[in-house]
Parts: sequence; C-alpha cells; structure tokens
Amino acid sequence: MRMVYSKLANLKNTCCIMIAALTMIVLAGCTKSNYVDSVPANSKAVLSVNAMELIDENSPVKTIVLPFVNKDRKSLKGIDLTKDIYAFETVDGMLGLSIYVNDRNELLDFFQRLQTVGVMNEVAENDEEITAIASEHWLVNYVNNRLLVMGPVVNSATERDLMQERMRNMMAQTVEDGIRSSDMWTYLNNVDAPVKLIAQASALPDELVSAFTIGAPRGTDPSDVLLRAEVEYEDSVLMIEGDMFSYNPNIDQALKETAEVYQPITVKWEKMMADTLLAGIFMNVDGEKFVELLNRNKTLGSMLISTNRYDRIKGNKGDMAFLFSGKIAENNGEHDIHTSILNLPKGSEKDGERLVIAVNVENAAGAVAGTFLSWVNRVKKIVFTLKKPELKKEDGKDQQD
Repeated sequence: MRMVYSKLANLKNTCCIMIAALTMIVLAGCTKSNYVDSVPANSKAVLSVNAMELIDENSPVKTIVLPFVNKDRKSLKGIDLTKDIYAFETVDGMLGLSIYVNDRNELLDFFQRLQTVGVMNEVAENDEEITAIASEHWLVNYVNNRLLVMGPVVNSATERDLMQERMRNMMAQTVEDGIRSSDMWTYLNNVDAPVKLIAQASALPDELVSAFTIGAPRGTDPSDVLLRAEVEYEDSVLMIEGDMFSYNPNIDQALKETAEVYQPITVKWEKMMADTLLAGIFMNVDGEKFVELLNRNKTLGSMLISTNRYDRIKGNKGDMAFLFSGKIAENNGEHDIHTSILNLPKGSEKDGERLVIAVNVENAAGAVAGTFLSWVNRVKKIVFTLKKPELKKEDGKDQQD
C-alpha cells in the first residue's frame, strides 16, 4: 500500500510539473508584449510613448482622443492604454505605428464608424485579420491583438498589396526578428521617461544631420551616430533632451569629447529664435576647439571655407548663434537658405543649456515631411537640447563632469 501511495504521489508531482510547464508555455505564447516585435530590428528610429500620455493635460492630441477614451477600462476604442505605443521608421524610410489592442470587436466597430465619415476606407475583416486604409495613404492591419499602421504609400493597388504582405510578415515576427533583439532596444529602455526616442542621425531631416554629427570623425556614416532622448510637449513646442552616441567605440569617444566642448549658454536664446527663422543653433564654445570639430564635418567645413567665416568662429570665446533664414517648401522644391553667424556678448543666465538646435516647423515643412517627426501634429517648433552632464560625487560633494 505504501508503494501505491508513493506512486500516486509521484504521479501527482509529475502532473503538477507538467501543468506548470504548459501554463508557462501558453502564457509565453500569449504575452502582450509580442506586438513590439512588429517593429523591425533594423529600424532607423523608434519613439516609445506611454499611451496614457495621449490624454495628459499637455498632450497635443488630447482634445481629439479624449471623447473616445474609456477611463475605467483605460482603453481607447479597443486600444490598450496601459501599453506603450511605438512609432518607428524603417531602414527604407517607411513610417509605422505598433499598438496593442485588447478588444477586437470594439476596434472594428470604431473603424466602421470612421469609414462612414470618410476617415477610413475599405474596412474589411475575416476570422484572422482586419484591414483598412486611413487618410488614403496609410495602411492599417490588425492580427491577434497587434495593430500595425504603415505608410505613406502611393495610391496604387499593387503598392498597397505589397505593403499589406510586408505588414503581415512584420506582424508574424518573433523576438529574434523584432526590435527587442537589437542594441537600439537596450538603449531605448535605459531612458526613463514616458516619451522616449532613439534614432540614427540618418533618420533626421537632411538639413539637420550635419548639426547632430558635429565632432564625429570625418567620413562617419550618419547611421553610425544615434540620438538618445526623452521627449515632452508643451505650448506647441516639441522638446527633445538627449545626447548623441554610437555603437562604434571610436565614434562614441569622439562624441563624448565633443559634448565636453559645450559650456552653459548665458544668453536667452529663445528671444533670438524669431518665428520667421528656419532654424537656429545656439552654443557657448571656445572657437579654436570648435573649429577643430567643424573641420571633421565635410558639410559644415565646406560652408566655413566658402563663406569666409572661419576666423569669426575661431575667435569666438563664449556664446555664439548660427541662424538660418529661408523656407523649405513641403514639395521639397529648391530653397534658398541664408546663414548668419553671431558672436554674442555674455548674458546673465547661470545654468543655461549647453547646446540648442531649434526648428520652426512651418518654415521647415519640406524637411520634416517623410521623417519620423512628421507623426507629430500641432507642433510649431522643435527644440533639441543637449542633456546636461550628470552630477557625480567627489570627496563628499556633488560636482558636474
């Protein structure tokens, strides 16, 4: 009898282990984070947004989305607001959104309602997926709690079919194929902010690439320089605070050394950034050191030689501004941009930013179009500031690097 009990006990333990293992397998296969894997591992840029930020007081889309939000369920017409939303740019320049859905039927009903008012077209469903077209040029695909939006695509049935097939393949990706397998994902998760960004310099508007690669060794490919930042929105201004880095140790070291050249700005740069300007770059540098950095940059170095501004920059000992006037049309036609370089008297600011790159979006519509920045509506100005060096303790005191 003791042997029978012993066998029964062993059988019970074995069954428990099998049930536990099966439960883990099922849970792993159904994990909500799988929607993240739709984002390609080789993406040029990824923007992660805490979905609850969409209804935050400062959200640029609050008034649009709030009527559709179920606060008790923390959902927006089937979209789970407890999960991050990921915007991304693919290696070939396509833009995408990856979203987790917790109610398929509610999402479908919402799409059908949008179709009646002309916002969406060709809403279709079967047992496996929901497809639609939004605003003529954006394809929408839902499969197994994953919602993927991609575009823009030309108004061609062939192009749309090819993109839909590509989207289906992306939504079938596993962790080995998606962004979670990349170094970019690791760096993105190291940024502690509700809205965070990591992007190759090559994903930025062409007109800004040179500014963000200052100090990189001559001949550096912009895809080897990355921007890591946290993002906020307030009063029609998209504020991006971060730093530049590289997976390449030599490039990364050069970028770190460049960051040390910038000192706190003492002037109120906002007063100089008129709405009529295209862009402005503001800094506080020793001109001799800064010229060495500019000479590594083929585009900016050529500009200095062609405009005879070398001596003015080299002789600078403090605040300096590069002001760009003109307008880049939305059709990306020819544009005439004038550059002014100003050596500024010392101001009264005690702890200003060390580097500011500001862009008036309305004047730079053509530059922003076709980049990940074009996702952002209602933004009049984009302002990048170099992240201040973290405090470190030395001899019992907090000091800056």
